[in-house]
Amino acid sequence: VVELLDEQTNTTYPAILSTVADNPTTGLDGQSGYRAVITPDEPLPVELTGANLRVTISAASTDTPTLVVPITAISSSADGTTSVSVLLAGASDPILVPVTAGLSADGFVAIEPLEADALGAGDRVVVGR
Repeated sequence: VVELLDEQTNTTYPAILSTVADNPTTGLDGQSGYRAVITPDEPLPVELTGANLRVTISAASTDTPTLVVPITAISSSADGTTSVSVLLAGASDPILVPVTAGLSADGFVAIEPLEADALGAGDRVVVGR
């Protein structure tokens, strides 16, 4: 999924990423990247010819609401177990809750506790420990 934004009018246009080159190329500015073709869902207004649009590409997303925590709340042990330290209401010491980590973006990571009710929305997690 791609979104094109005309920053002059704050108008967005939905689009899709049609193709991405298999090999990188170097542009006239010396920057290396992969040539991509983005196709708007509907033809863009003619007044946008030659205009710069901001392109936002959603690399991945979940199909349903997902529990997320700051990425600094995730810890891994030597045996590969991934967990989150949770501070339960009224407790002074956190407990480790084993989780499976999923997608991450913008400093957050999607998690799923190995025990269904071990962690939920609104629970306090410990970060940077």
